[in-house]
Amino acid sequence: MHGHAEVRPSLCLEAAARAYINSSTNSLEKPHRASRSLIAMANSTKVAVLLVLLQVSCAVSRPHISPGKSLLVNTPAVMTVNGFQEGEGSGPAACDGQYHSDEEFIVSLSSEWFDGGARCGKLIRIQDSANLHITAKVVDECGDCDNEVGASAHIWRNFNLDPSVGEAKISFSDVVE
Repeated sequence: MHGHAEVRPSLCLEAAARAYINSSTNSLEKPHRASRSLIAMANSTKVAVLLVLLQVSCAVSRPHISPGKSLLVNTPAVMTVNGFQEGEGSGPAACDGQYHSDEEFIVSLSSEWFDGGARCGKLIRIQDSANLHITAKVVDECGDCDNEVGASAHIWRNFNLDPSVGEAKISFSDVVE
């Protein structure tokens, strides 16, 4: 799960611009002088209308954040090793009351970031110091933790980190669906 491709905010505009450029190449190859200015005016009108439609389209397609929940982006944190299987931690996961395999891409978050369960089942993108990314699902809260992401051993191994190290500096962001 290293290096997930990310959707850039400008992707919507880029795609539409490419479509417009491709469609405008199908126009007359050598228009007369008088018609060139008319075509230029028509093209500028098309561009203006296209930009308005793009703004509306891209705004509508943007993901929505739940009211009261702030979007976390590149938030510095300490990643620790957390056991999610029965007998490893303090009990079943807070989000679903279940135990989970340590071979899943799952995390617990400090209470502040867990946000009373608002992030239960949501995805976060974890980034290590080498700029590798792993996407993981929030399944638990770490009530006694501060600025901490408790990650499964599977996540540690996928970052090529030894879980016995115990802590690693990372940053994480909410994945907006």
